[in-house]
Formats: sequence, structure tokens, C-alpha cells
Amino acid sequence: MIRPTLVHLISAPLLTLPPEAGLIDAAERMSAAGASAMLVIQDGRSVGLLTERDVLLALAHSVDPHQALSAVMSTPVNAAPGSLSMREAYHLLVSRSHRHLLVTGDDGAPLGIVDESDFRRHLGMEYLVKVRDVKSLMTTNVLTLPPNATVGDAALMMERHHVSCVVVAEGGNPLGIITERDMVGLYRQGAEARARSLADTMRHPVVAVKPELALHEAAESMRRNKLRRLVVVDEAGHLVGILTEHDLLKRLEDEYLDVLRGVIREQAREIDQIRHDLDEQGTLDLILDCAPELAVVAVNPEHQVIYANAAARSLCAWHVEPGDDFPAAFERAGFPAALYAQMTQCAHRDGGWSGVADLSLGRHFELHAAGLLEPQGERHGMVFTCRDVSTKEAGQRALQEAELTQRLLLESAEEGICGIDLAGVCTFANSAAAHLLGLSSAEDLVGRRIHELAHYNRADGTPYPRETCPVCKTYTSGSVARVVDEVFWRADGSSFAVEYRAYPIHRDGRLSGAVMVFRDRTAEQRTLARLQASEGRLRTLIQTIPDLVWLKDPQGVYLACNPAFERFFGAKEADIVGKTDYDFVACEQADFFRANDDAALAADHPSANQEWITFADDGRRVLLETTKTPMHAVDGQLIGVLGIGRDITEIKLHEARLTEQLEELRRWHEATLGRETRVLELKREVNELLRRAGEAPRYGSVEPGGGDA
Repeated sequence: MIRPTLVHLISAPLLTLPPEAGLIDAAERMSAAGASAMLVIQDGRSVGLLTERDVLLALAHSVDPHQALSAVMSTPVNAAPGSLSMREAYHLLVSRSHRHLLVTGDDGAPLGIVDESDFRRHLGMEYLVKVRDVKSLMTTNVLTLPPNATVGDAALMMERHHVSCVVVAEGGNPLGIITERDMVGLYRQGAEARARSLADTMRHPVVAVKPELALHEAAESMRRNKLRRLVVVDEAGHLVGILTEHDLLKRLEDEYLDVLRGVIREQAREIDQIRHDLDEQGTLDLILDCAPELAVVAVNPEHQVIYANAAARSLCAWHVEPGDDFPAAFERAGFPAALYAQMTQCAHRDGGWSGVADLSLGRHFELHAAGLLEPQGERHGMVFTCRDVSTKEAGQRALQEAELTQRLLLESAEEGICGIDLAGVCTFANSAAAHLLGLSSAEDLVGRRIHELAHYNRADGTPYPRETCPVCKTYTSGSVARVVDEVFWRADGSSFAVEYRAYPIHRDGRLSGAVMVFRDRTAEQRTLARLQASEGRLRTLIQTIPDLVWLKDPQGVYLACNPAFERFFGAKEADIVGKTDYDFVACEQADFFRANDDAALAADHPSANQEWITFADDGRRVLLETTKTPMHAVDGQLIGVLGIGRDITEIKLHEARLTEQLEELRRWHEATLGRETRVLELKREVNELLRRAGEAPRYGSVEPGGGDA
């Protein structure tokens, strides 16, 4: 069987243009030919490649369609001779992080361009059956956008995440897909292409496969449908991954690396021989002494030191010299004796041992042990290496602690916190943010566009354009936003009142995104509404009662009053507040009011008094019964004096008339009681005269209240 070389992979004629040609011309030719790249030639030399990726970047950043290719092409050209084997060519492609190779002849002339599709078409069945199914190679981290996102959004996401496609999905179900090749065709449409929705431009329906599908069947589906990627869905039709040509070719690189490892092992054996020769010549000692941080010690079968480089003799904890007993020096340096036994046992049994030993005072050493073999393969002793990694360990621990602290701070916050990149995609979030938005975890939020997820509509249900969103302005222009009267939308479609703040993030002096902090104001709004209703009822009550009501601060300055009090001063509340009694009444009366206020404050309980006042609006003079009460805030701080004055003029007049009537009744009663007493006295005198005359008394009772006999 003839193994294909790079020249056999060429599948399409070579497209070329000069560097001064316009980008729109190149895009039209690539789209018409279905080509993924075009060669840029000047004076017979290959000076650049224009790829689908380059056109995508031009679309993402609104590059002028007539821009010369020299300004946007990829350089230098990644070229390889056509005689190169398929595996070597693909390894060259991967190692240079490119997706296209210019194939050249023996004379260096360009023959064609190959990409991953060309490599995939030449994979044999025996290669594909080595991997059983799709799920073994598919990519599970799939970038998605909703159908109402724009082509510009997709282009920016593909640029940022270095991917060649975005799946258009809704509710976890894939609706379509947009790729770099689609971007080439869209670029030809001009500036308006960036604003078009993905629903209008995506390829649909998608070709979907199940994770359990055999890999060779998936590859056949790609070939049959002329596709470079397949969407992977579960039994419910939900998106679970994507299989690309790049995924299919992963094993090709692995096989090449296996071959390369075999070559490296063979070279390692040759290096061992060279090292033995260098050791005999004293050169190895010089080389090892040039590694000041790595201590190297070789011991014979009796564990006596036969070699120690400069680091082992001075800088390392061992401090050994040739001829020293190494186990004793090892233990003297603070390492456990059991560790030395373990290292030597593993080295004899397994060929080597590696690990990190922790000593006192926070010192950490990276240790290795291996057998020392003669050229004939006989064991001649052992080699030990030691490196102080305390600083490295401390740095790693500090980094881990900092990351843990950052995560704990995020998770301890009751507010939702999330980071947003320049494309509006969430880069990190805490659990509170996920909970407030109705998601299961912060991971469900990361990777999704915040505006399209939670801020797409206003409270009345009308769309909220991204260009007017304060959060979007923060990560696009660097402005700070604080909003208290909008809503966010949960995953279930319900909304909640929100207060949010957004702050720009700068890195190296350049805007790199934003961080947003938000909280649910629903309970606060309900409490505020109840408080406002309660205050309204209280205000209505105070405004409608006939009594005078007023409030002064401890210095006698008016804070509030009701309409009845306004009539007393003949001024509106707005003109009274901020002034004192001295601005409205005579000094003597103002002094009287002030003295009563001070008495109430000093007593710290309600006090009452009566005082005559004259209303300024109509001149009425009335007697007020005034109650003044010290008023305190919830925290106990003194607010001032609350006064309530009731007109008791009529009550006092009624009391005076009642007193007069009672006095008149008393006089009448006394007069009536006198006449009755005189009648009784006359009756007694008559009875007495009759007795003297020898006659019977005429009146039977002469006591008060008695009747005639």
C-alpha cells in the first residue's frame, strides 16, 4: 500500500492574487471556489496566505472591503515540500499552530494548499476504527448564541475563543450553525452583514449525530454532506458536543508522537553512551557544575559517594563529598531514613523514584533516584538529584490561597457578581448571581451573554437594545453604571426588580471587560410601598384633623405642620419649615412657646398647658390646650418636639355657663328650703296653741318631709 505524501492531499486548484488586490475581491473568489485559503504572490514570491480566519477577523472589526490583502493576510507562509509524509506534514501543521500548508515542489514553486479537510479525506478505515465512537473524540465545550444574536456577535466570539464555528441554539436545542466559511460569503454583502441576525444567516437544519455513533460512520457523514463538523445531540435532541475534522485528526498527531517518542528513546540511549564518554573525559562534571540549583550525587553499591557536583557539595542540604556515607548525610540533612530506603527500593524495582520531601521551617525538596548502569547494562550504583523548590511551593500555595480567598469572597456575597468580557460573555460568576437568575450553578452562567440572558426586555416587556444598555456601555466604552429602576429576567421567564452597578476592568491600560454587582429589590420595593402607603395614611390623618399639629427640632426650628397650624401663622407649610416662632409671633409669645418646648424636652415626657392664641388668617382668638411631647428616632436620637393644639374655647364657655346655672340652682334650693322650714315652725306653733286650749293637735307631723295628720 502506497502511503500518501503531502502532494497527494492537494484537492483544489491554487487561487492567487497580488498583495495590492482588494479584500472583497479575494472573498468573492474564495466563496465561489469554496476554498479555505488563497496564496498572495508578489514578483513570483509567496508573501502571504489569506484564510477564512483572516476574513472572519476583517468582518468582526469592520475592515474596509477594499483594504489591500497585504494589510490582512497571514505571514509568513507556512510551506512544506510535497514529498513530506502525511503524518509528518500534519505534525508540522499542528506544531506551528496553523490550519493550512502551502505545498511546494522540489524547485520551491507553489503547487497547492492543503487544510485539515484534505487530511481527513485521506484517513483510512483502519485509522477510524481505532476509536470506537463519536463521544471519544468530540469537543464538549461548545460555544452557542441565540438566534437573535447578530453576525457581528458571532464573529467576535469566534475570534475571542479561537474557534471556527458557533452553534445557534435555544433552550439547549441546536437550530443551526455559522462557520468561518459562512463569514467569507457574508463579508461580500458589505457592512450591513454584521447587523444581520443569526436566524437569517445560519445554516439549518444542522446535521446531528448521537455520541454513540461509530466514528467511521460520522466521518462518512462528513464526506457525504461535504461538512467539516457535525453537531452531537443526546436522545432528547439537546446539544452535548461537536465533532470537527480537527478532532478526527487528533490521533494522527498522537501516532506521530508515538513514532517520535521511539526515536527519542533511541537518541536517549545514544546520549547515555555519550554521557559515559564525557564522564570518562571529565566533561560531565563540568556540565553538572553549571547547574547551581540541581544537586547530583552518584553512589556505588555500598552507598558511598563516588560523585557530587558543586551544588551537592555546598549549596544543597546534603553537603557531601566523594567518599562520604550517603545514607548518613541524607539523614543528617533532615530527610527521614525510611525515605532513603523507599527511594532505593523503588529505583531497584521500578527503575526510578520521584517525589517531594517536606522538611522543617517550610523547606521543600524535589528528589529523584535512578539506577546507575554500566554500558553493558549491569547496575553499578545509583544517582540521586535534589532541587530546592521551597519558593516554587510557597508561590503555588500563595496562588492557591489567593484563588480560594477570591472564590470565598465571591461566594460569601449576597449580591450577584459576574465578570463580562468585551463580547458581553460572562467569564466568572458567584452562586448568588446564578440563584438570582434562576440557574442551577455559576457554571451555567459562565460562557453566556449576560444581556441576552437577563436584560433583553424592559419591565413592560418591550425589547431593551444592547446599544442603550448601561452594562454594555461599561464594557464597550468604560463608563460606570448604577441603576435602581430596571428589571432582570430569570431563566423561567419571570422578572424581578433589580439594582445593579457595573465597573470597567482595565488591563495594561486597555479596557478588557467589566464586573457587575446586582441584587433583588423586590422585597425592598414591597416594604417601601407599604411604608409609603402608611406614611400617606398618616399624612392624610394629620392633614384632615382640626387640631393644630407641628414638629420642631431641638433648636425650635419647624420641621413640619398641618393645614390647621398654617392658618394660625397665616402661611403655608413650605414657608414655615426652616423658621422659628420669632418669625411669626411677638417676642413675648415666642418666648412663652420656647419655654414650654424646653420644659417638655427637659422632662422627657409629654407636658400640657393652655394658652390663648390669635389666628393670623382671620383674627380669631381661641384658647388652646397644647400637649408637647419629645420625639425620638428608632435609634433613640432626639428629633425634636411634637406639638398638638386643640381649640377648647367652646368647652370653656360651656363650662362657665354650667357653673352659673349650678349657682342659680343652689340659690333657688336654699330659698325653697327656707320657706318649708317656716311652714313647719307655724304648724308646731298651731299645735302648741291647740294643746293649751285642750284640743287635739291639727297637724300629725311637723318634721321636715312629713305630711298632715
